[in-house]
Amino acid sequence: MKYASFFCLPVVLLLSCQEDTKEDTSSENSFAITNVDVSSVPCDGEEPPTDEVTLSVSGGTLNVLHNNYADSSCLGFEVSGEQEGNNITISYTETGEPCDCTSMYTLAYDIEGLSTGSYSLSIPGSSTEEVTIE
Repeated sequence: MKYASFFCLPVVLLLSCQEDTKEDTSSENSFAITNVDVSSVPCDGEEPPTDEVTLSVSGGTLNVLHNNYADSSCLGFEVSGEQEGNNITISYTETGEPCDCTSMYTLAYDIEGLSTGSYSLSIPGSSTEEVTIE
């Protein structure tokens, strides 16, 4: 009998240590951000112009062109996004070491894999943009 409890103990521990996994679909991304291109204009000390965001849809792909994004010079950016329902929040993560002045960046990227429907797109430094994928 003492051997039976010795062999049962690992099974009991194994079962008690398993996590209850539930699929969280509240913020599941159904898209991918591709073809990211970042360019900048060197700092010139002038007042930065207002952000401009142009959205276009081609073959189900959302093309984003973000002009005049002001940030420290000498940076690169990684573009990522989170989706919650029809709300998409885009993030720009700085890469590299910032310099002492501000540059105006142009970020161009595609958002692929969105289902047909209307979306609210929040882009850093800009207002929220509305777009429909058909």
